[in-house]
Amino acid sequence: MSTLKVNTIQEADGTPFPFINYAATNYGHLSADDDGTTSSSYVDTGITQAITPSSGSKILVMVEGGAFGYKPNNNEVSFYINLVATPSGGSSTQLREIQVRFTSAGTNGTRRLFDSWSINNMHTHGLDGSTSITYKVQHKLDLADKIWAAYRGASIVLLELKG
Repeated sequence: MSTLKVNTIQEADGTPFPFINYAATNYGHLSADDDGTTSSSYVDTGITQAITPSSGSKILVMVEGGAFGYKPNNNEVSFYINLVATPSGGSSTQLREIQVRFTSAGTNGTRRLFDSWSINNMHTHGLDGSTSITYKVQHKLDLADKIWAAYRGASIVLLELKG
């Protein structure tokens, strides 16, 4: 087995590489009944990651999952997934919202939707270097009886980059 050790990584022109820090978590199946939601208001999914970024940096947030939702006696299944950021002691800010939707023609049987989703967002946090920030994923119903944003697992990766 080999080991690679470096003191610095530089761009081709000799300037420092813009990567500063990272944090990541992988989640297995979050498909127990209490991991889903029947709410039409945003609720937390359990997908969360915190980091304490340097002043002047930016955070590239990358999150993905395998979702499931169902709606009996309807031609549509639809739900929303939301990414929010909350600095320690502060208020949540919505960074990105996506809709996961399936519509079919034909009879009104139970519609089931398994789908993958991803959100990528470059966040300019404006923090001072001593305050942590937590990124989390939320979900809510639109046209569904119940949904799970991480039915087949999920992951969240935070990359801190020089501003």
